[in-house]
Amino acid sequence: MKKLFDKIKSVLRVFRALKNLWNSIKSGIALLKMPLAGWALVLVAAFVIYSVVTDYQALRKAIDYMQTAFSSPGAQVVAPPGIKTSVTKDDPEWMSKYCHEQSAALPPAPFKYIKKDTYEKAKGVPIPPRYVANRMPKDAKGNKSDSLTCGMVYKYDEKEAFASVGVAYKFNIDAFNEFYQRADNIHTNIMDATWKKISPLSTEETGRSFYSYEGYPLLFTRENQALSTVDHAVMTFAVDYYVQFTVFEKPK
Repeated sequence: MKKLFDKIKSVLRVFRALKNLWNSIKSGIALLKMPLAGWALVLVAAFVIYSVVTDYQALRKAIDYMQTAFSSPGAQVVAPPGIKTSVTKDDPEWMSKYCHEQSAALPPAPFKYIKKDTYEKAKGVPIPPRYVANRMPKDAKGNKSDSLTCGMVYKYDEKEAFASVGVAYKFNIDAFNEFYQRADNIHTNIMDATWKKISPLSTEETGRSFYSYEGYPLLFTRENQALSTVDHAVMTFAVDYYVQFTVFEKPK
């Protein structure tokens, strides 16, 4: 039954990837038909090419996933990519080093930004958002496991950021939601294959306004079996753009 479910899921994944690629192509054609000149045209063209290429890469990954799902038991199956880290648990400071290493390895803001700082330098000691803390694994007695949060903060100019992803800046909710959606699509596509996307989250979990784009905050998760951890990555807008990494040690 599980194998059948995996096959159906893999086919749906290919259809979603095809749909995203087709939408990128249509949006790109529409953007290139706009009366633009100079650097504006160059930026839009670069964004269109980037979007189409990333969606094409996502389609190829989906096809590979489908081929694996439909392969026979004796066929060679490509192992999922491992998590690259130089940290081992014999280091007493392994969690801190792992947290900072992996937060620095997360993709940056998917639009033009002015400045990048570590969360500690920009805002102080970070704590995981409630919707991440609520997913913290617990031991048999109900005690939450050890955890640590690290991250990056990206300052940006709204007009420059909008233009960098092909959105005309307007001070209204529709323009901002379009910008958020494009940022979501780009950031999702450049996350490596070790991550599984959980978002969109419910309004109850996030406290998001009913008229705001539902895709943010972005939330991804994965397990690091070598270190026995559960990792979460969060991206969200709050004046600046935040990219956070939280590591939980799995209960023994």
